[in-house]
Amino acid sequence: MPEQLNITNIPSSRVDFIDPRTGMISREWYRFFLNLFNLAGGGGNQISLDDIQVGPPPQSGTGGFEGVLPISQGGTGETLAASAFNALSPITTTGDLIIGNGTNSATRLGIGANGLVLTSNGTTATWSAGGASVGPAIYAFAAAHG
Repeated sequence: MPEQLNITNIPSSRVDFIDPRTGMISREWYRFFLNLFNLAGGGGNQISLDDIQVGPPPQSGTGGFEGVLPISQGGTGETLAASAFNALSPITTTGDLIIGNGTNSATRLGIGANGLVLTSNGTTATWSAGGASVGPAIYAFAAAHG
């Protein structure tokens, strides 16, 4: 890995990005981006984000991890976002929903039987028989409002 570059003098969050006097980028932010451009080779070389250090340098021998972190160690065991979500998802069957279980964690709500609708019992989502007035009320609304 090439030697990492340290980006310094990042403008404070109190420094406006746009200078209200000129309506253009502020001097501090311009200098930051110009320095970043120059550190990246002025457009004349191929540099990756890995080559630019935007945080504290990694500490060797402090338990760092490279590669795929397994679920047993707090990771997902995956390298792509969709795969990582699926590895941790409680969904097991087509039609399942993920709902909160009241203890601030996700749980699986299996698909309801044919004809049931998703409702709330005041505490959580649940499947129940649809009310008789639901259909006519929707049709009446649609007829009245085009």
